[in-house]
Amino acid sequence: MSTKTGSYKTYQSHARHTGSNPAAHIPDPRLLILPQEILKDARVLDIGCNNGAVTGHLLLRHGVKSVVGVDVDEELVMKSQSHVKFMLSRVRPCSDPPPGREEWYPVSSVRKHGPRIPPAEARERGRFWCGDYVTATDPAASGGCPGYDVALALSVVKWVHLARGDSGLRSFFEKVAADLRPHGHFVLEPQGWESYARAVGKNPELRGVFEGIRVRPGEGMEALVAECGFGLVRRWGVGTGEGLKREILLFRRLGDGEGGDGLDDV
Repeated sequence: MSTKTGSYKTYQSHARHTGSNPAAHIPDPRLLILPQEILKDARVLDIGCNNGAVTGHLLLRHGVKSVVGVDVDEELVMKSQSHVKFMLSRVRPCSDPPPGREEWYPVSSVRKHGPRIPPAEARERGRFWCGDYVTATDPAASGGCPGYDVALALSVVKWVHLARGDSGLRSFFEKVAADLRPHGHFVLEPQGWESYARAVGKNPELRGVFEGIRVRPGEGMEALVAECGFGLVRRWGVGTGEGLKREILLFRRLGDGEGGDGLDDV
């Protein structure tokens, strides 16, 4: 897969960052550490959705209302659609007590008989589109910004940064702010600077942009996010919970006239 956009087949798997099992039935620790009240009945935007694993976990285990995923890789978008349909097909129907339980239908049953979730229902809960999030528009969106409750950018900002530089990174954060409702939440998992250097080593075409970057992961990037209308709510450091290998940052989109100093509640 492409090393210019970060579309590795497994680069976004939580196993890559936590050392845990990558199987679909293993919960993603990055989602488990989040305050679950921000996810319940939420409309979620998954930026850089990769193969749809995060979307599937959100729908099965975290009580979200719906998820829209976007990725620049058309093959991954197609895999996402199939993956989520498969995961939803394993949930017990709500009409059968006890209500909706994940992993109820065995994998072998779904593989033998096919997905039991109608395509329209699967799309309503988990929808995907292919495009560059910074410059493209969701083809199914209408009537302006949908006002997402939560936006996720897990292991994706490095690729935005290396493709578009500091100005492109600012545009990315500004668009996230525009797509969120006031006081909506932004979950950011930035890659470290050494990860940038490894990406450039694999693709020398990125070196020009890399050498021009002045906003580095850490305080500089956090300050840029704040300039784009967010206040930091909480951070989880390396080793937190199930052994995170990257920091997770939770921001809240500020309302008009609201400052971000001392923001510590969700």
